[in-house]
Amino acid sequence: MIEIDRQIFCDVAEENYMDVREDYSGRGMYGKGCVGVIGSLSQFALFLLALDEAIREQLGEVHNATDAACQLADNLCTDNMGYEIIFYWPSLSLVYDDDADVDYDRD
Repeated sequence: MIEIDRQIFCDVAEENYMDVREDYSGRGMYGKGCVGVIGSLSQFALFLLALDEAIREQLGEVHNATDAACQLADNLCTDNMGYEIIFYWPSLSLVYDDDADVDYDRD
């Protein structure tokens, strides 16, 4: 399970004009919800770059931020929503800063 601070994730999404869904149920998920962002491919590319930078700032370590980015890329799923795309992660959990120690090491 990948854990990312909810506030950071949502702030970065908003800054890149993407909508956050925390209840998306993609193909083969059988009603189980997960986290996703909705927008264009170019918005998503900018979102990922900004998220990586925000995680680096939070952790102060390049290695762990790179691990987080790799995990997001490895676990990414997409669905077409007409004019936009939802990019979602069945294995991503958004946590509040107080809820858990955010650990970006590979499983």
